[in-house]
Amino acid sequence: MKSKNKKLTALLVALFLTAGMMVQAVPTPPHEVYGTVTDIDTGEVVEGVVVDAMVDGEVVDTDTTDSDGYYSVRVSSDHDKFYLIVDDDTERENVEVVSGLDNYDVEKDLIEDDDPEDDEDVGRGRDIFDEPVDEPEEPDPEPEKEPLRLEETFRHGSATAEFTDVSANQEIELSLSDTEEKPFVRRVSFSSVIDRDTLDVSVVDMGDERPETVSPASEQVYRYQEINLGLRDIDVRDVEIEFTVDQEFLEERGRDPEDVMMKRYSTWGWEELETSLLQVEDEDYRFLATADGFSYFAITLEEEEGVSDIEFTGLKVEPEEGKSPLNVSIEADVENYGNISGTEEMEIKLNNETLVSESFTLLPGERESMALNHTIEDIGEHSFQAGDFTRTVEVYEETEETFTGRVGRIVYERSDQLALLSGAVLLVVLMIVFNRMLRGEEDKESEEEE
Repeated sequence: MKSKNKKLTALLVALFLTAGMMVQAVPTPPHEVYGTVTDIDTGEVVEGVVVDAMVDGEVVDTDTTDSDGYYSVRVSSDHDKFYLIVDDDTERENVEVVSGLDNYDVEKDLIEDDDPEDDEDVGRGRDIFDEPVDEPEEPDPEPEKEPLRLEETFRHGSATAEFTDVSANQEIELSLSDTEEKPFVRRVSFSSVIDRDTLDVSVVDMGDERPETVSPASEQVYRYQEINLGLRDIDVRDVEIEFTVDQEFLEERGRDPEDVMMKRYSTWGWEELETSLLQVEDEDYRFLATADGFSYFAITLEEEEGVSDIEFTGLKVEPEEGKSPLNVSIEADVENYGNISGTEEMEIKLNNETLVSESFTLLPGERESMALNHTIEDIGEHSFQAGDFTRTVEVYEETEETFTGRVGRIVYERSDQLALLSGAVLLVVLMIVFNRMLRGEEDKESEEEE
């Protein structure tokens, strides 16, 4: 609250959502009002001025003008009427407020604070629409400027174009060709609200890696893009961006072109842009998005209704035992049991510690496998886990006892083989003897007959 007998400046601008109150339409809810505060006497911008957005006598948003006199406030869609109050304790006789595209030249309202009990009225000002305000005469419209159009080649993931002699309200268009690389943003167009000697427009493809300074735009992002002009949102209008998406990208995910949207990152986070399908090309779909300015952009898919359920369906580990060091092969199957596509990080563990981790993006019913080899040197039992599946492998050390036991088994096996061989030889001998005996009997009988 201001001290007694101090002169205060309070400007109250009422913004109604009724037809005819302003020459230009007030932005649709949630209402964003932005602009500059300048001194009419000197024409200079006013820095450090507090601009409050008020509803029913309460401040719902506030901002302080920067070195350029710029301010920006926002009011939620719950309110169809709100006020702007500019509180300036300097001694200027009047002040100009530029809000969006509407200008108001208003003499300041000086309030004398003689009674401390009336402090609640300080800074509220009065509704300037209670008194007639002379409408400024509209200047003669300037002849339309020819659009500025350039085409640049996309190289090394980016393209930059320099426009010269840019006039206010002049259409500017940058087209990107794919002579060397394929650009995903194909055309950028807008109109500049201010005059510029030169204006650099840059487009950078960031792939599926989001910028470190922003939050993820969606679970399914096709590409991140950065489009920069070095201008504020209030300095541009009629922003259009044409971009393409591979048909294969949508087919692999079972999605339609209607599911594609572009998002823009602003002070309030990621905002969905109005996106429409322009045409179907040989391998791509071409889309058009409209925006309020430039920043980071994300080409994404709308979130699907439903759930993805990616789980392990089996685990195989071979061999199950052996001497140290033992090399084992591990294979696990992964499947999406849900009704929408999804992405999941799957882990195979050894003795409750992560052995390998891999990310899978699967369509409903789609299955893939994880496979790897691992060498175990520690003696004892080892447990492999993949989801609800567990397999145990025993690793032992080669000792004299096990060696002796193995030699004994080998000798025993050799003895069995020798026994079988000896039996076969004996059988052959017996057959020979028996055969000779039969032949002797036959010879004897023949002699007796003679």
